[in-house]
Amino acid sequence: MGISASFLFYIGFLFLTLITAIVSNFKNRLIPFAYITIIISLLVPTMNLILISGKPADMSGTIYLLQEFQARNLWAVLITFMYVYLIAWIVLFNYVLYGKSFTKGYHYLVEKGKGLWMFISKKIKKKSRNLWLKNKKQEKSDHQ
Repeated sequence: MGISASFLFYIGFLFLTLITAIVSNFKNRLIPFAYITIIISLLVPTMNLILISGKPADMSGTIYLLQEFQARNLWAVLITFMYVYLIAWIVLFNYVLYGKSFTKGYHYLVEKGKGLWMFISKKIKKKSRNLWLKNKKQEKSDHQ
C-alpha cells in the first residue's frame, strides 16, 4: 500500500507550520501566535482522525470534512477554522520575517513590468499606426 500525494502534502503542511512556529519562537517574533500554532498543528491531525473515523469507506477525508462542514458539524467547523488559522499563520510568518525582501522584489518586478509594458505598447501603437496609414493609402488608390 503506497502513501498518497495528498497525505504527504498534509503531513508536509503540518510539519511546515510546526517548524515555522518553533523558528518564530526562537527568533522572539510573534510568540503568542507561535504557541497557538504549535498547539493547533499538533491538535488538528488528532481531531481530524477522530472526525474522519466515521466516514464511509468510498469517500476521501477532505470531501467528508467539507460535507460535514456544510452540515455544520461542530468538529468539522473547528477543524476547518484551524486549517484557515494555519494558512494565515504561514502568510503572517513570511510577512513578518521576509516582508522587506518581498516588498523589494515586488517593487522590482513592478518597475520591470512597467518598462516591458511601455516597450510593448509603443510597438503596438507603431504597428497600428503603420497599418492605419497603409489602409488609408489603399483607400486612396482604390478611389482613383
